[in-house]
Amino acid sequence: MTVEEDGLLRLFREKAEAVAIKVLELRDFQEVLTYALEECVKKDFCEIIHVGEGVRPGSFSKADKKMIAAPGLSKQRFAAFEKAGKEKGVTALRDGLRAYISGIDVGVLAADMGIAETATAVLASDNEDARLATMISEICVLSLPKAKLVRDLYDAEDFLRKVMDKGSMFTSFISGASRTADIERVLTIGAHGPLELHVALTEA
Repeated sequence: MTVEEDGLLRLFREKAEAVAIKVLELRDFQEVLTYALEECVKKDFCEIIHVGEGVRPGSFSKADKKMIAAPGLSKQRFAAFEKAGKEKGVTALRDGLRAYISGIDVGVLAADMGIAETATAVLASDNEDARLATMISEICVLSLPKAKLVRDLYDAEDFLRKVMDKGSMFTSFISGASRTADIERVLTIGAHGPLELHVALTEA
């Protein structure tokens, strides 16, 4: 590892700590999948909000099963992941996430780039399920190769130009768990996205 790479890692960790991102180091994406599954097993069941006629506003209940979304996996890799999930009592999802808007425990995906200055993970995709997995999961786990870290947004220019030229439908900049103070100036975590963001820095 070069001095510059080490500096980027330290900067990313420093900025991540400021916005309550959990940062860990793992070997590769397979280890990230294993980690995400273990996080799903040990967390409490999702709280599902109920909507519709005759339902009291703000009515919640606990889900009766745990679910993990991994929309970026190939069919073959997902089959193995789904099997591992079943063995631990977790339902794995690869697509059709619109049907599970309020009941996904963990979403796990690979980020395309990381910006150290703001501890931001960048994801560019044409897959709506990949976009949803970063928004409707209580815990979002992102895999980020160390080699894809850049210092600031200026250093991300070439990558972003390629994304625009390609015309990717969804480009997300994720810097921590969802937070808002729009409602009566009270800080709320998880109103528009995950309650927790975990970023796994990987060697490959």
